[in-house]
Order: sequence, then structure tokens, then C-alpha cells
Amino acid sequence: MNIYKIRRKSDGLFSEGGAGGPWVGFSKIGKSWHHLRHVVAHLKTARIASEYHKMPNPYLGTCDIVEFELVERAVIESIHRKPIAPNKRRLV
Repeated sequence: MNIYKIRRKSDGLFSEGGAGGPWVGFSKIGKSWHHLRHVVAHLKTARIASEYHKMPNPYLGTCDIVEFELVERAVIESIHRKPIAPNKRRLV
């Protein structure tokens, strides 16, 4: 399974997504998209919002799209317990 993120070249931080446009935040973790088409849709939204508000596009020329491959390495523990009942303080 692959996920996609938008990484800012200057500091390596990842886009947090959101409304797009000039209000995009960046953090160490950022937002993950499961499909490349969703990243493209976000970038289009950011472009439209930037044009509408006459502000610079925060992604244009400053970011890369990064693809990560998620690999399952091992099952650590199987879950066999039932959830805690809402009116009790112990496992059922």
C-alpha cells in the first residue's frame, strides 16, 4: 500500500492539507493521502484559492510530492479481549 505526502523542499516539513490556498500549514507528520488523484485535487484547490484571494500559492515551486510504501513487517500481538462495557470498570 502506498501513501502520498506533500513535502516542502526548504525544511522537509509536510503539508497538513486543509482548505488549501495561502493558509496551508506544515508539520513533521503532515497529512497523508491514499491516492495520487487526491493530492492532485488538493493542489488544484490550493491554486484556485490562491488566485481567488490574490495570494501566492504555497506549493508552487517549493514542494515535492513524495510516495511512501507501507510494508507490514510482523504481527506483534493478536487482540483477543472484548471491549470494556460502558457501565463496568473491568473487562467483560
